Amino acid sequence: AGMVRIPTVSNAELAKMDFSKFQQLHDYLRVSYPLIHQKLKLEIIGRAGLLYSWKGTGKSDQLPLVLIAHQDVVPEGDLSLWKYPPYEGVVAEGKLWGRGTTDCKCNMMSILEAVEHTGDTDMEMQSSDELRTADRVLEQLKRIVRESGSDPLLSDMKGGRHDK
Repeated sequence: AGMVRIPTVSNAELAKMDFSKFQQLHDYLRVSYPLIHQKLKLEIIGRAGLLYSWKGTGKSDQLPLVLIAHQDVVPEGDLSLWKYPPYEGVVAEGKLWGRGTTDCKCNMMSILEAVEHTGDTDMEMQSSDELRTADRVLEQLKRIVRESGSDPLLSDMKGGRHDK
């Protein structure tokens, strides 16, 4: 529920976005997922984008894996239409209620939880040399983001399959 409680609201006009909320989310992620932040490389893209990389060993012929989720949510709209407040992360009726629970903080949390618990076992990623191809794609993505002048809120993790 912690991620839902941080209103990382997007706006088409970047000047109207509160990027301090994204920093608050990033701080929450550092505390909530310490192994990820110890073992993976983190790059900040733009003002709030996160790119985590998990380097493979090169011992596999499998292609790398890219996991992607976004951090922002759309504005909550008319509060009277909400069963529960959008940023309280209420757990009721066997569900987590709030903005971002189905798009897309749920995906980000699932990815981070899986990688955090995988990292807890000291598993090594066995991705192939094809990781260089993924690196080229990510470099192109970062270049496009920088050249476009836009500030997309990109979050992904790059790795490969494991053989342990």
